[in-house]
Amino acid sequence: MKISVNYPSEVASGNSIDFEVTVTNTNFTFKEIEYNGAYPADILIFDANGSEVWRHMTGAIILPGGSTQLPPRGSVTFTVEWDGLSHDEITLTPGQYSIRAFTEFRFDETDNRTSHHLSTTPTELQITAK
Repeated sequence: MKISVNYPSEVASGNSIDFEVTVTNTNFTFKEIEYNGAYPADILIFDANGSEVWRHMTGAIILPGGSTQLPPRGSVTFTVEWDGLSHDEITLTPGQYSIRAFTEFRFDETDNRTSHHLSTTPTELQITAK
């Protein structure tokens, strides 16, 4: 299994964007994955100093929820919306930020329900002046 994230590489300060988080089955067999129904994917945004300025799942309640059957090489995409503001509801200043996407899911592995965590390597987001 692998995870990827797609989003505009540049956004004007204060504007909202959608992050598309995709989980792909890299196996040659079908995999039924189970994930948190409320928050199947998480996005973190870090400033140039590496400090977290926004996270989708802050204090999130884990809810039973979704499942998807992925065929070999199949994928599922989850959208994470960001309103362009920090945790403190402050518009982020123009500059370079880093993005990481995460997901946690479970699937059967040799008759054993196993939890898996996937994350992307940090990628860049440029926030520009309006």
